[in-house]
Amino acid sequence: MTRRDALLLIGAAPVAAQEPIFDLLVKGGEVTDPAANRRGRFDIGIVGDRVAKIAASLPASRSRLTIVAEEFMVTPGLIHLRTHCDPGR
Repeated sequence: MTRRDALLLIGAAPVAAQEPIFDLLVKGGEVTDPAANRRGRFDIGIVGDRVAKIAASLPASRSRLTIVAEEFMVTPGLIHLRTHCDPGR
């Protein structure tokens, strides 16, 4: 193996092991996900308009925007159920 080949291998290893860059990371929320039978403190990584990954800990350095949700309940994939009704319209 040449020195150049060794440097290419060393340089490529960390890139392959990195997680995707999330557009949004919701950290530490109390996650309730009945579809996956999951409940507890998790981080949620979102890419575009899709949930990309749910895990106990995702690195904030791999996200464009991070929201700390430690005081909130988070339900990934659930449509906002709150409505406003105005009988006069």
